Amino acid sequence: ILVSQRAQRLLDETVTVAIQHRVMRRTVTLAAMLGQIGLPGGGFGIGYGADASIGTMDRALPWPALNQGVNRVGDFIPVAMVSEMLLNPGASYDWNGQTRVFPHIHMVWWAGGNPFHHHQDLARLSAAFQRPDCVVVNELNWTATARHADIVLPVTAPQERVDFAAGTQDNTLIPMPRVADAPGEARDEYDIYRDLSARLGMEPGPDSSEMQREMWAKMQRRAAAVGHTLPDWETFLQGDVIRFEDPSRDAVYLAAFRRDPVAHPLTTPSGLIELASDVIAGFDYDDCPGHPVWRAPRGWGTNDRYPFHLISGQPETRLHSQLDNGDFSVSRKIEGREPVLINTRDALTRGIAPGDIVELYNDLGGCLAGAVVTDDVMPGAVFLWTGAWYDPDPEIGRHLCRHGNPNVLTSDTRTSKLSQGPAAQSAQVDVRRWMGPAPEVKAFEPPIAPR
Repeated sequence: ILVSQRAQRLLDETVTVAIQHRVMRRTVTLAAMLGQIGLPGGGFGIGYGADASIGTMDRALPWPALNQGVNRVGDFIPVAMVSEMLLNPGASYDWNGQTRVFPHIHMVWWAGGNPFHHHQDLARLSAAFQRPDCVVVNELNWTATARHADIVLPVTAPQERVDFAAGTQDNTLIPMPRVADAPGEARDEYDIYRDLSARLGMEPGPDSSEMQREMWAKMQRRAAAVGHTLPDWETFLQGDVIRFEDPSRDAVYLAAFRRDPVAHPLTTPSGLIELASDVIAGFDYDDCPGHPVWRAPRGWGTNDRYPFHLISGQPETRLHSQLDNGDFSVSRKIEGREPVLINTRDALTRGIAPGDIVELYNDLGGCLAGAVVTDDVMPGAVFLWTGAWYDPDPEIGRHLCRHGNPNVLTSDTRTSKLSQGPAAQSAQVDVRRWMGPAPEVKAFEPPIAPR
């Protein structure tokens, strides 16, 4: 696998984590047995796409960035345990060989992201969001997360502010001039934080324009030091994308480790690829031994009440849940609801025809979707895309999403005490045709302001 030197360094650091998960550990085990780790086109790859930096570019120089400062709070939780933390302050839990304690959270400020898209068991998450004294959300859309907030700060979209894009795993600088005025009271987040700093008696620092010019000037100096000349800020904003050549395009993942494991050790306790971990075995976890094993997902194939396996993947109509309210995403829905793929034979046995509104349900709740009858999914499985905005119906008397969000049906359990990651693709459901008029989808309607 050809990757950059930077990606190699990052992946070296993640090998310990990678081999702690059962599927990943078996992947590394097989690659090690084949003896091709560190060779061009050989070895293994985990996390293609956004994760693990596989196939990304190296850069001739670092991008400019704001000073992140130092967070004086050293506590943290695994990202999949948000509900658990809010619902059980002071409770203890196991993670990576440690016994940790959930903090007491009195205020949540959510900036960037949408947990009501990616978290499991949305009824539980909704209950958890009632616990803090105050919830603040930065948003440009009325997402389900924004609807759970006490205070919503309207922020500008990328097209409504002056900025530049420089991804951590890209080799391009992209100008982003403002192309539209911000609606209503929407403001750049930088300016929101700057004003809040002043109200709290802190030095607010430069405004957004001054800050960007300072960052660009630093970028020009860095580029000049390695033989690149960058235009001034105004010329860049009105110009095209600037691309840098990848200085390490022929790098091979773990080639240096293969060549000399002593000089280029991994970050495992031994410095080697560990197919069995004495450290993990020493944690004595009943759900994660120190060596690769196969264990079927919890309840897999044993629940007669819910005979269908629910599979959920990325849609072609949006990125995750972003722009689900856009015309393209809406155009692919069935009577305003997310499509669900059902095998032809299964649809026949349940009296479901193409275009019918159906309910997927289990003990956690239900969601409505539009039936697509097809042989593209195997019997005993249903496929519902991720990202339909969560739209619970308060009139039904049970937890039902009118729009088709699959995380109404997923359990908020974790993979193991080692990682406490989300136990994905393990939901079981049943499917039935919705009888009578279906409730109106209101996912994209703004909430009614209190009088």
